[in-house]
Amino acid sequence: MNVQAFFDHSRHTLSVRNIEARLDVLAFDGHEHLSQPFTYRVEFTSTERDLAAETLLGQDARFSLHAAPQKPPASGFIAPAIKPLRSLHGVVTG
Repeated sequence: MNVQAFFDHSRHTLSVRNIEARLDVLAFDGHEHLSQPFTYRVEFTSTERDLAAETLLGQDARFSLHAAPQKPPASGFIAPAIKPLRSLHGVVTG
């Protein structure tokens, strides 16, 4: 197992409208059911120390899930573009 990939906080991404600070995803938990709204709880950190909760609450957000990092391609080959496996759009709540 690649320990660096296991602890790579940049694997999944969280972006919040009107927030320029980088948000590092630590953990998440999601629940989805047919004909029901989905909910995801995302724990994150930021190096931005003065990022107040009030600036995040009620803002549109996108949470993207990415596959585990792949081995680099052989010499002379170009790595494929990294695309999220899935992106979820919602609103930040407390």
